[in-house]
Amino acid sequence: MVCWIFCFRSGKKVPEPQRITDKALLRNHFIEDVGLYGYALGDLVDSMWAISTFTGIQRGDTLTAVSLLWTGVNPPVVLAFGDQNDAVSLFERIPSQEVFYMLPEDLLSPFQQFFQTDNVIHLWRMTVDKRAFTLPPQSAQVRRLNGGDAQALRTLYAKGMGGPRPEEVEAMTPRSIEEKLFFAVEEAGEIVAVAGTHIFAPEEKVGVVGYVYTAPEHRGKGYAKFVTAAVTAALFDGGVEQVILNVAKSNVPAIRVYEQLGYKRHCPIVEGPALKRMREI
Repeated sequence: MVCWIFCFRSGKKVPEPQRITDKALLRNHFIEDVGLYGYALGDLVDSMWAISTFTGIQRGDTLTAVSLLWTGVNPPVVLAFGDQNDAVSLFERIPSQEVFYMLPEDLLSPFQQFFQTDNVIHLWRMTVDKRAFTLPPQSAQVRRLNGGDAQALRTLYAKGMGGPRPEEVEAMTPRSIEEKLFFAVEEAGEIVAVAGTHIFAPEEKVGVVGYVYTAPEHRGKGYAKFVTAAVTAALFDGGVEQVILNVAKSNVPAIRVYEQLGYKRHCPIVEGPALKRMREI
């Protein structure tokens, strides 16, 4: 039985949000648009499932809105999808006071009813499948990294702006590097460019490229293309059928690089840090 509450903001009845523990229900919903739902789909694998809390609003057999609270980093990450009015009920129930959000652009306004967002980053979600992927000729040697490269990665990312968030770097343990896919270009024995995976989920046929970064003094050499291509190719070789990534709308050079590899713009995404607003008494 579905329990109903009345949503005064929209003037329509909204089912009470419920925790979703049925992987099949979530999977069947997410595969309708892997480009949009790719992160959430990847979090259905066992290693991610344990630190993922899915909450949804269901009308009959249909999920009309879904949120995900992922606690793999601190602060946790919030993802959400679906109907704007239904998403309001999901945002209202997020327990964390501080989060990092990643949302379709049209859900930013409902989210801001409950969270303060001072630094909104506007992104393109881009996606590529194996048929569209173009592997470029390599003019630099690319090496897959291992757990022993963890400190070298931290040193690289500390060189300037544009790399992963501090909490993501903190989560880069030797074990996590071994479990994911990281490829780098080196000069004189030093890592100067790298790309990796946020998600490598061949069980769900999806991979997410991230952590793309080149040391400032080595930019303009095409290294970002080489490492991104290496990660993408490794994902396909590992059983993934669709690969996605996020890129800032303002980063025109990076968008051009990804398009040369076969990636296409799929949908606008927003992300950034957020603090829960104080409730009026």
